[in-house]
Amino acid sequence: MIDYYGRKLNAYKSSLHSHSTVSDGRFTPLEMIDMYSKQGYQIYAFTDHHKTNPVSTYAGKGMFLLSGMEIHPKGPRGITWHFVGLGVPEDFVEPQGEAQSVIDAVNAIGGVMICAHPHWCGFSSAEVNALQGIIGIEVYNTSTRYIGRDYNMQLWDELSDMGRVLPATAVDDAHRPCDLFMGWTMLLTDK
Repeated sequence: MIDYYGRKLNAYKSSLHSHSTVSDGRFTPLEMIDMYSKQGYQIYAFTDHHKTNPVSTYAGKGMFLLSGMEIHPKGPRGITWHFVGLGVPEDFVEPQGEAQSVIDAVNAIGGVMICAHPHWCGFSSAEVNALQGIIGIEVYNTSTRYIGRDYNMQLWDELSDMGRVLPATAVDDAHRPCDLFMGWTMLLTDK
């Protein structure tokens, strides 16, 4: 528990973006659960490309498991967006179309969307600012560090300067062993 501006809140170490063998990751879902639980994570989101996982059938080993998906709608200038959709049903089918309609579709079913590694994708702060209905932005992404685009802080700062204050996430975006346990987000809640 931490004191957050006078409120006593629980803090949970969370992995909000990673990949298993369900898409292009090197480890099975059960291996990911085992490794992350041993590292002290309390929340783990499965966010494989284009596919969900049957998280209700997995033993979480002390972690709360979230159903999610990395979703790739069309974007401006021929660039594909990368969004992390969290809280989607396990049988969720990736919506097709332009970015805003995809965000709206996820929000309509009770899920939430985070803009994933916008600097790596090549998006500007103005392009991210045009998106409505996202709840956060990846400010650090371990997997994109190989080309020097792991930090999205300048874009995040520019959005803040525009008056668009979005919560920041830090993620592994784990695909390979060298991506594991280098980015996490602390989620605060009164539960």
